[in-house]
Amino acid sequence: MGDQFDKVLPYGVGVAAVVFVVIFLLAAYCSELMKGFASHTVDLVFRKRTSMRRVGGRQLRRYRQRAEDWHGRHPLGFDTSNIDIRRIYVPLQSAVGTERVDMSETLSGSSRMVVLGEPGAGKSLLLKTEILRWAEKEDDTQVPVIINLHN
Repeated sequence: MGDQFDKVLPYGVGVAAVVFVVIFLLAAYCSELMKGFASHTVDLVFRKRTSMRRVGGRQLRRYRQRAEDWHGRHPLGFDTSNIDIRRIYVPLQSAVGTERVDMSETLSGSSRMVVLGEPGAGKSLLLKTEILRWAEKEDDTQVPVIINLHN
């Protein structure tokens, strides 16, 4: 029996245990190394995508002008003419707990927002007014974008 054991483990149980521990530690190290490599690779890929050339200068001026053209007027459902938003807009308020807050403050405090409400509640006019305010301020830190989810 001892002869067979010596054939399987010619250097003894102690050496086999050390080899097993070394293999285990090497596997754990390689696993962590691969996780770090994968994380770093993902960061590089997404950083490259998000660090694309910033919009500014002529492109931003052109977007401001188009925002004025696209969002300065709003169609009425019962009339074929468009109305000037600045003449008719009444600021909306939202309920935050027990207080009422102006919606423009709520919008300016967030980088992303979804505006929900009943038809005719003023969602489109709110967003169009905010984009026009942005165009007038010439604030380049945040660029608003309206995405219509219908049609």
